[in-house]
Amino acid sequence: MNRIQHLEAQIADLHREEGILQDCDTRRKTEVDKELYYLNIELEKERSKVLTCVYCGKEYPMGVPSFELQEHIKSCSKHPLSKALADNRYLKGLLEAMIRAFTNIRDGDPVTEEAIKLQFVTRRQTETLLEAYKAAYDC
Repeated sequence: MNRIQHLEAQIADLHREEGILQDCDTRRKTEVDKELYYLNIELEKERSKVLTCVYCGKEYPMGVPSFELQEHIKSCSKHPLSKALADNRYLKGLLEAMIRAFTNIRDGDPVTEEAIKLQFVTRRQTETLLEAYKAAYDC
């Protein structure tokens, strides 16, 4: 249970108690009203807290699922990680094109470690291509 849910539950409990209290227990009703007042202020403060992307300014409320933030980071045009991921995809494409140029792997066929090893290239070329492939694909 996050902080906002906890405060909402406390407020709901106090509202139930307030409904049960009789007019004769005015002291407790006053205490409950005071507690409700302060809990509502605290709840509004919690709801107003946001996470802000320092690169583009997009705001997310506290408690947003982490996958949403990760997706934003990957797609934020101003975030350096987004650029790095795009550069990585571009470089992997160039590497695959280079491997295809040095080997007989056809355009439709996947570039894999096994496919590189099966080609008729020199041992040094094979080692270099495999090293580049493994570095790019973290094999």
